[in-house]
Amino acid sequence: MAARRLPRFDHRACVSCAACAEDCPVSCIAMETAPGRGPHAKPRLSPASACVGCGACGRACPVSAVAMCDTDGEA
Repeated sequence: MAARRLPRFDHRACVSCAACAEDCPVSCIAMETAPGRGPHAKPRLSPASACVGCGACGRACPVSAVAMCDTDGEA
């Protein structure tokens, strides 16, 4: 299967502003709190299969906490 580009979120750098989720044209980024990651919501793909790899999330991030990465084609 062909490689796909998906966002990878750096939760340490993330400031929980939700700009990535707000700019996603297919609404596949959810902001969620996770045990052990502090009180602030962090982004995750939900569902990853909906991501079109456009990179809007990375361009929207004010602290460069989103990197577009090649995958093996599996979401």
